Amino acid sequence: DFLMLLAPAIILRSDFDLQKKSSLSLLYSNMATKIVNGQSAEPTLKTLLSSPDLESEYLTCVSQKTSALFAGVAEGVCIIGDLNDLERKATSEVFSEMGDLFQIQDDVLDLYGNKQRDIVGSDIKEGKVSFLIVQHLIHFPDDALRIREILEKPRDLTTDDEVQFLIRLFKESGTLARVLASLLKRKQTICSQAPTSIQSFVKTLCEEILNPLAHL
Repeated sequence: DFLMLLAPAIILRSDFDLQKKSSLSLLYSNMATKIVNGQSAEPTLKTLLSSPDLESEYLTCVSQKTSALFAGVAEGVCIIGDLNDLERKATSEVFSEMGDLFQIQDDVLDLYGNKQRDIVGSDIKEGKVSFLIVQHLIHFPDDALRIREILEKPRDLTTDDEVQFLIRLFKESGTLARVLASLLKRKQTICSQAPTSIQSFVKTLCEEILNPLAHL
């Protein structure tokens, strides 16, 4: 919250002309609004575990709470660099997709990697609906009740055994493999759609995002 409040002051104190300050301020306001809106919508996802719209609701949430940040920063750089509207739009769209890539990677990392937190399954214990859960329920909807029971528990009552149960479930059912395949496909799409001038940078950044999952 502190950093989000500080950022507009940085824009206003910059040496940019009035037009750039105005454009950046409006962009920042829109970006911050999306992030807060997406973050506030996240807890409602676990009420939709049996809904056929779960995947689209998840992606809508992610597009705001995570991808809006990627897209907003990229568009801000375009404004500073005097790119035209078409270039700004194309760059923003590519980085929005990269935000999705990052969030899905982050979901996987919570259970199958080092998220640099004290415990494995922090997101599960916080009751968050991950992309793994979304993809699993598409293929195994009968598991919704058991998964809901785990997600709805208070953080301190969610056991390590329950986290390990989900780790095994997603791996043995093929859900983890499907999500990893989805990540690679998304990476290929992002790299192919990136404007030529930044294609190499985008490829490098996508590889950095996925690098923590290389062991999988």
